[in-house]
Amino acid sequence: MLLCNLLLGFGLEAYVCVGTNSEGSHAWVLTRQPPNAQGKQHVDFWESLTGTKLASDDPRVHRFYRTVGCVFSNKNFFANIQSDDRVVNTEWDLEDQYLWKAMSPTYINSLTPNSSIGYLMPSNPYSAPEEEKLLESILK
Repeated sequence: MLLCNLLLGFGLEAYVCVGTNSEGSHAWVLTRQPPNAQGKQHVDFWESLTGTKLASDDPRVHRFYRTVGCVFSNKNFFANIQSDDRVVNTEWDLEDQYLWKAMSPTYINSLTPNSSIGYLMPSNPYSAPEEEKLLESILK
């Protein structure tokens, strides 16, 4: 998600959340700040469609986000294994192995980026036939 990438680029600890809202499947972004002196983790939610920020303890959270199944970033993947996956009852201590199941960092680091060609947008309508031939030759 672009919003998560933007926030990661600003140096924030950001994750894409995959879950549900009142309309069904939904994705949004979560940012975490380091725990305060009392050990409390501050979490904000960022709506992917509008960029609106909402603190996780805001009483309006249940209106926008219902459940969360997993969160991921460019370096981590965590599956929610809490008995109650409702966002309003979720604990966001991703390092707690009794609340979140982490994918092995070793496995994540072993993944290599796909070097195949992705989606190509023709640079202009006149070169489309040539670019289509090039794409076909690459894919053969």
